[in-house]
Amino acid sequence: MLMAVKVDFATVAWLLGAALAVWLLGLAIRQKLRTEARKLMVPTCAAPGLAVEYGGWDGTAHELVFTSKPYLEAFRAANQPRTMPVRIVERFQEGETYANG
Repeated sequence: MLMAVKVDFATVAWLLGAALAVWLLGLAIRQKLRTEARKLMVPTCAAPGLAVEYGGWDGTAHELVFTSKPYLEAFRAANQPRTMPVRIVERFQEGETYANG
């Protein structure tokens, strides 16, 4: 049995406002944590977040998304002899994206 629920505009507005406030608080916390992570980084750190993400696969080719050029170069050097087809996408600090493969 379906029941009709009557909700007034003030309740909906309050719920939307609360949801927006929680979302903004989450963004602020995330930014603060990233700033703190950047302060703690040493030269051997790849990135304050994920250095590489798995983008999926298509047939036999895998896609890897890199956010750190040094990490990408180390990955390439360590995996030179491998024959697994990999499409490499580079997303660096400037926000530019380059695809290889």
